[in-house]
Amino acid sequence: MRKPALSRAIFVLLQCSAVCGCARMEWSGREVEGLSLDCLILIGFILYAANRLTLDAAGSLKGGRLGPFLCLAGLFTVILGAKLHLINAFGTDVPFGDQWDAEAPSYSELLRGALDPSRLVGLHNEHRFLFTRLLVLNLFDLNGQWDPVLQMTVNAFIHALVLTCLCMVLWRLAGRKHLAEFGIALALIGVRPFAWENTLMGLQSNFFLVLGFSIAAMLLLLGPRPFSSSWLLGVAASVCAYFSLAGGLFVPAAAACLLLFGCLTEPRRWKGFTAASIFLMSLCAMEYAWVPHLAHHEALRAAGFLDFFRKFGTFASWPLQNWLFGPILWLPIMILAWRQISSRKVSGLLEQFLMALGIWTLFQTAALAYARGNMESRYEDVLAMGSMANLGALLLLLRPLYDGVPRRGPIVLGAVALVACVSLAAFHRDLPPRLLTMHTWWDVEEKNTARYVLTGDASSLVDKPFLRIPHPNAQRIIDVLADPLVRQALPAGIRAPIFLKLAEGYGFAFASIPPDLPGPPHRVVLGSWRANRGEARSLFLSRPVSSRFSWLVFDIAGGGPGTSMELTPASGKPAVPVPAGNKSGGWRQVMVPAPEGSFTVRAADDGESWLAFTWPRELAAGGYFARRFPASGAGLMIAGLLGLLVGIAMMQAKTNMK
Repeated sequence: MRKPALSRAIFVLLQCSAVCGCARMEWSGREVEGLSLDCLILIGFILYAANRLTLDAAGSLKGGRLGPFLCLAGLFTVILGAKLHLINAFGTDVPFGDQWDAEAPSYSELLRGALDPSRLVGLHNEHRFLFTRLLVLNLFDLNGQWDPVLQMTVNAFIHALVLTCLCMVLWRLAGRKHLAEFGIALALIGVRPFAWENTLMGLQSNFFLVLGFSIAAMLLLLGPRPFSSSWLLGVAASVCAYFSLAGGLFVPAAAACLLLFGCLTEPRRWKGFTAASIFLMSLCAMEYAWVPHLAHHEALRAAGFLDFFRKFGTFASWPLQNWLFGPILWLPIMILAWRQISSRKVSGLLEQFLMALGIWTLFQTAALAYARGNMESRYEDVLAMGSMANLGALLLLLRPLYDGVPRRGPIVLGAVALVACVSLAAFHRDLPPRLLTMHTWWDVEEKNTARYVLTGDASSLVDKPFLRIPHPNAQRIIDVLADPLVRQALPAGIRAPIFLKLAEGYGFAFASIPPDLPGPPHRVVLGSWRANRGEARSLFLSRPVSSRFSWLVFDIAGGGPGTSMELTPASGKPAVPVPAGNKSGGWRQVMVPAPEGSFTVRAADDGESWLAFTWPRELAAGGYFARRFPASGAGLMIAGLLGLLVGIAMMQAKTNMK
């Protein structure tokens, strides 16, 4: 790497660290964008160095490029499609839990142009997730509206990209071999909703970011010469991992363990690697010292050594989650380490990377077993890396037995398992029970929160059990919603609607719907239903209104050939139709573009049919596309599966022809 590039990377690190000491400054969106751009430049340098390192290790590409491309593109698409399909079915735009504490105050400060930059690296529990905060702030700034569904969609792209990059790294380090095995294994991890919490909660990008930064850091800390420019970028990546999740502090610890392990294997390496090991252990110690001890988490800790040992064994045996299977599942990594010791020679980069990934996962497992104890789905994206490390080690150990021999059997079995998992995911079968339980309450959370925003009645939130409201403390939600700037930025599901005043009309009245049709208690409903229909027509024409955002959301019931609804711009442009002509027995949600400037809402029926609609709620453009795009998740998942399988078949055909 050229010196100007390294100087730029160092400057970015200094600027990021300077954030901690600028508590008296006040930032607007411009400063947040500037810091985000600097971080993106640093990430670009890290990815460039990691890419060059893996390309050098892989050697020349033999055979066609189409097969590997289809495999990697199919892997990315099948994981992305599975996540989007899950978001489309179960996603909610109601902020949940930590989002009320970690996001809402930052949005209010950003709108005032008075964001405290120390908030970016401030504590949230034990974590200082700078990069997650930058991500959600930039999404908010670009979209103009707080939208957890948009966050989920972006997070799905990040996780699919991280797992695809991990597959490419393993494939290249293995000498461009075993792409089928790595691709199928990672697709199984990405398609099944093990860690559904990370997919369905907008603030959980930190788990995906810590994976990406940790993978890049371990590569760059083990491959290049210590204290070279690429190695220092590895240090920067490890710091980025720490500022994604507190567990990122184990990255320098895992790399230092491998460097020391290499020194024990080859004593002549002590001179060159001792300083690097001390530096990495010191960095880990500094980061650990910055992790606070929280008294209210004391009850979550393991109750003694036996309890810790039992929980550690349960976590380490993922996905079986039975401590009896832990030693068996981790046997490949242990054999790989013993082989290096017995050979008295440091292994290649792939072996070192797999052992580092395994050690990193074990450190994470130990931390979770000690500090949390209970298996939560959000931890499983991290625990899955242990399975990938052991799979890679197993393939290396078995390579002398089948090198040059077609391996159709395991690949076919893996492909069949992947097809089965995609089928289950497509029809939402075999879902975790806790996900189904949580989903039954998300609609209740939306109703209670939206009712409070609409009416200001505190009884909508107070004295309600958790999961009936989206935060354990009702007063916390009330305090957040007391800020008028936060109310302006609320998601469409819980924001106050646009107030429609009657300018002209007859026949429409509040909550005028059939008695057997439940009305949404958290919405304002106008309807034209009457017990004796007769021949009387109904008309509603509102006074001019306007929208801050480019889309409007209506809930509509009734309808039919004799009904109509439209938004008429004051500018004289063509009216925007609201789809109300298809009769339905229940409520359906429709999204229509909001006209520029002021407009009126007009609804009518012919006396034979009836129509009911809610006052419109505003939706930003990013939120609209984040709701439309996940609807194609099933199609993307199937297309990705086909691409992955076709790519594997092409590569197998070329292998058999040699």
